[in-house]
Amino acid sequence: MSAILAAVLLLQAPDPITAESNFRALLERTEKAGLAVPDLPEGAAALHKLLDATKNLPKDLRDRYAVVRAQSAVLSSLHALLVNRKGGLMDVPVTAGKPVPVKIVEAARRGVRVSRSEGEQEIAYSDLDAEWVLDAARPGFAGLSDPALLAGLWLAKAARWDAAYFAFANVDTDHPLAAEARKRGLEAAVAALDAIVRGKRWAEALARLEALDKLAPGDGRLKSARDKLLDAMVEHGKELCRKNSKGPMKDVIDLITKHFPDGASRIEDIREANRWIKITDPKRFRLEGAKAGAPWLIDPGDKPSVGLYFVEDDKEYAGIQITVRFDKGSKAHGGVAWKNGSRVAWINAEKGFLGVGQGKARESIYSEIDKDIPIEGKHTITVRIRDGEYVVHYNGTEAHRMKADDSRLTNFGLHVSFSRVWFDEVWLLKKE
Repeated sequence: MSAILAAVLLLQAPDPITAESNFRALLERTEKAGLAVPDLPEGAAALHKLLDATKNLPKDLRDRYAVVRAQSAVLSSLHALLVNRKGGLMDVPVTAGKPVPVKIVEAARRGVRVSRSEGEQEIAYSDLDAEWVLDAARPGFAGLSDPALLAGLWLAKAARWDAAYFAFANVDTDHPLAAEARKRGLEAAVAALDAIVRGKRWAEALARLEALDKLAPGDGRLKSARDKLLDAMVEHGKELCRKNSKGPMKDVIDLITKHFPDGASRIEDIREANRWIKITDPKRFRLEGAKAGAPWLIDPGDKPSVGLYFVEDDKEYAGIQITVRFDKGSKAHGGVAWKNGSRVAWINAEKGFLGVGQGKARESIYSEIDKDIPIEGKHTITVRIRDGEYVVHYNGTEAHRMKADDSRLTNFGLHVSFSRVWFDEVWLLKKE
């Protein structure tokens, strides 16, 4: 007879005055036992019997019991599975990371003893990956009345907030661990999504984002995560295009088409990636005294502005992209001009906005938009001709369109006013 079972026989009493103290004492003993078999399952069963006989039990005790019950359900199921697999092979996460095949030697009181080429070792149940344990144990408690609640409490108790967040999705409960998971879980889930995106596991990332959208529709963090995912997929697609990897590139494009209905222009970004040429020779823009390669510093000096126009060659171009930055506190304007200066897209560093406008060459041009932007860091302006329009993008996002009266860029260059501007990169898009 285990110590916990013996304790409950001693604690059982018909006096309702002592029922709560009996329950509390047994709960504390069971919690102290931790993830151990048979201690935890027997303690949970004994608490269940006392619970039926205890009226008006405080909520904090009921909440603590719910956690013990969840841990008992999961651990009992895992223990039964390990006993059944004794002497056979099973994939177990011996260390942090991917599960590896091991021989199950024994399902002990506080852990599982396994054997592999390095020898035998005992892994404490508390050291096993909580999500792996849940996946392995789930079939054993799936028939209970509330398996989703049990799974959520198991994960939340192990501080797996993102997984707990999903587990509690359709569970109606006011348990404090569920509340904590809902508060912390979305942030953790978004962080986990970032890791998936960095690994370029696009299908997994899209499925996870779709699930999060259902749980927290309209949350700004998910919109930001969605934008980052699309940007990452586009950059991967561009990389594949430059390598002429047509099949994998098509796979990425198909995913964007399916999951981002507003992503048509980004698909074009992918398809044209191998037509962009990086310009490293400053003399191509009549910039004297600068060394080959970026960054180029353009300073108008005592002039109000300066335009450095591209020295035309035997190619035709349909776009230009620049990446610029400004000195701290700068009042400069910096950007690109085309059609001999009658079309301009620029950054106003003093007021912090993107401007795009058209007018007459060598006359003041006023912006048709006023897009506020943070001025710290780098700024990428892209102008390309698409479908009979000049399409202007800022940091990868479309900002404005103007009617184009040509199928190629003409008389284009770099434009700076009032103070110096750093041009870190300049690219040109060859016309098809």
